[in-house]
Amino acid sequence: MEWIAAVGQDNGSGRISQPRRILVAGCGTGVEAFAMRRRFPKAHITAIDFSQRSIGLAKELQRRFSKSRSIRFVVSDLAEPRLASKVGGDFNFVSCHGVLSYLPRPAAALRNLAECLASDGALYLGVNGSTHHSASLRKVLPGFGVDIRKLEDGPTVRRLLKLCDAIAEGRSLRHSSTLAPVLLAGDVFGPLIHDLSLSVWARMARRAGLWMQASYHHQLALRRLFQRPISQMLMPKSRAEICEVADTLRPTGFHRLLFSRIRPTRPPWKSARGLLQWSACQTGLYQFCLPPKRTHSTRRLRKVIGTSKSIGSQLEWRMPDWEIEILRHNDGRLSLDEILSGSSESVSYPLLRDELYRLYQLDVINLLPPRSARL
Repeated sequence: MEWIAAVGQDNGSGRISQPRRILVAGCGTGVEAFAMRRRFPKAHITAIDFSQRSIGLAKELQRRFSKSRSIRFVVSDLAEPRLASKVGGDFNFVSCHGVLSYLPRPAAALRNLAECLASDGALYLGVNGSTHHSASLRKVLPGFGVDIRKLEDGPTVRRLLKLCDAIAEGRSLRHSSTLAPVLLAGDVFGPLIHDLSLSVWARMARRAGLWMQASYHHQLALRRLFQRPISQMLMPKSRAEICEVADTLRPTGFHRLLFSRIRPTRPPWKSARGLLQWSACQTGLYQFCLPPKRTHSTRRLRKVIGTSKSIGSQLEWRMPDWEIEILRHNDGRLSLDEILSGSSESVSYPLLRDELYRLYQLDVINLLPPRSARL
């Protein structure tokens, strides 16, 4: 949730830090819903699952804890028609973790979740990637006479899984031979499992009217790249486009993605006059301790350190004074032109654009269009 609150902004208008209405899609026995109640005691929480047995267990647990009695548990299939009319809409935050990869119709479920989401809300989606360990195991196991459509557990299957782990040399997401039966049943065996690339999940979401805002895995994977000048070759690709490129070259086994119904704006990277009218707004992903403002002009770069508790990461950057001033005035009120007009340094547009692009792609800042365009 720290990462979601940091990057889940609606073009700088506000953070998803205190959602009023929360939907837990695919809640199982309610563990995630109870955690949401502890974190957001004032929020209205609805939790749904297709399993009547799971919802029954969740309600039984709910009766034991008075602080969780306000959670609304509903039996429902995420892909059923008119889901929003059954559970309600206008949710500020929707969480769907480890569910869509095992549904026969994930696209229909995504369309329903989009209808439940408020116009300025955020949808967190946790889904299998193309290198999820089930992708390779489900191809190999039938060749050894194992029926992957239903759980087979026993000494023979466990030895076979151990053999697969040894051949993979630890490259799988986890050691399949040591998985508990309940995880083995869900992550390896079953009628179907969707292990899809980021491009496929993102395309499915766009068809449902959802736009990808951030990818947790690729935020970490690309951090070092965007501290190198070669990263400028990616311009003017958007964050989502770069994440898709990264997943094609460096696929992951599990995606943690953030979506919104609002289509991200594209800064005018090729227009100096246009970009200078935009404003910078810090996302909150990193907290910076900025050096004091200089009283005299100098071209010496100064070290700036940004720390992110939400992703357990740190950025170390050597910045000119004008870039530090942009971070200092990062509330979206002043345009880049207004900030730079107070600087005694002359800044070339290519350098300005390159530095802003790197900060933008690292989710350090969002870039907001001119105030007149936001009205």
